[in-house]
Amino acid sequence: MKQYTEHIRGKLRKLPKKLIGSLAAAAVVVTTLVTANPMAVQADQRDPNVNPEINIQHYLNFEAISMGFIIPGTDIAGKGTVVYPLRNAPDWDKTFSWSEFENNYQTLPDSEKGTATGTLLKIYNKEARGTLTNGSGSNPKYGLILDEDGNMETHPAKKMLFNDEKVEYRNKPQLLYMNRLANNENYKLKSVWFAKTLADPRSVDEKDFKIANITADLNSEYPVIFTNNENYSETINGVTIKASADEPVRMGDHWVIVVSEGATIRFMFDPTDETYNKNDVNFFDYDISDGYIYVDGEKHETSEQDALQEAGNTTTAHTGKQGINSDSNYSGTGAKLAFGNVNTGTGLGGQTWEGNAINQFNHNNNQGTVFGLVKGLNSVMK
Repeated sequence: MKQYTEHIRGKLRKLPKKLIGSLAAAAVVVTTLVTANPMAVQADQRDPNVNPEINIQHYLNFEAISMGFIIPGTDIAGKGTVVYPLRNAPDWDKTFSWSEFENNYQTLPDSEKGTATGTLLKIYNKEARGTLTNGSGSNPKYGLILDEDGNMETHPAKKMLFNDEKVEYRNKPQLLYMNRLANNENYKLKSVWFAKTLADPRSVDEKDFKIANITADLNSEYPVIFTNNENYSETINGVTIKASADEPVRMGDHWVIVVSEGATIRFMFDPTDETYNKNDVNFFDYDISDGYIYVDGEKHETSEQDALQEAGNTTTAHTGKQGINSDSNYSGTGAKLAFGNVNTGTGLGGQTWEGNAINQFNHNNNQGTVFGLVKGLNSVMK
């Protein structure tokens, strides 16, 4: 004997023979056993036709910054071309290697790389470069492109949000249970990708899937319903529509997807847009002076500065090892990192670390920069 059932908070209840248009759930076919706990018996004897194991995925459509390898010979007068990887793997996937990409990008197919040309912003990228050096030969190999308005060039990408979830269909039979972001206003369900079989679980090629697009005319709560019944059908306006085991089928205000053993259900999301205005913003700066201003050596409060200057006086400040750069703020015997460059008269312009000037332009490379000063933060933010 077969019956239609619906999972509600871990329990089972009978549904009406006719499912109404809003459809709280699709037809779930189970075999009723004569026992006090029929589902427990079924779990021990899982029938893949009745209770298939399915793979649930969550992906995000977003615009990724087109950072990549600067193609040699293109870096001319502030312009350049970068080639970037089309990375759809999750951020925690460590299989990608920048060095391998640099060595092999010329032979990679277009599906695995892209290029951008324009104003070149060079980047020191530790992930890309491996061990950083501050000496000669440390010109950036990586960069990104700015458009005419100064915006960073981007490219569309699909990013995996969570690890795949393999579950038995009876445990998560409908959208409400499958969708981890159902109540998250920062993400909007854009489409549901379905694959009866999927050779590459990380594929983002639409040709590997059958897609149910989520449009405004669909039922807002259940735009897609799932069934394990290949013979499922609905009659709408006198027309009988049958479900397909191979692809989603539109039935009125919802799609119907027939799940089977090993099927993949991928939820594709768009990020939502929101404007947030905060007016009471406080800005802070560090004082590198002794807290006063001077006119011909005479001390004045800083509140007098405007009046003194309007009267034709030249005001100065004492900044040599003052304020946050005071000796009392340092400990140990290492080099002292100052706030303010050498032109502010910090008195610490000559400080060096491993042969690199840290409070003025570092002439060891043509960027004037120093890398490797900070290794991280401890639990007390010191």
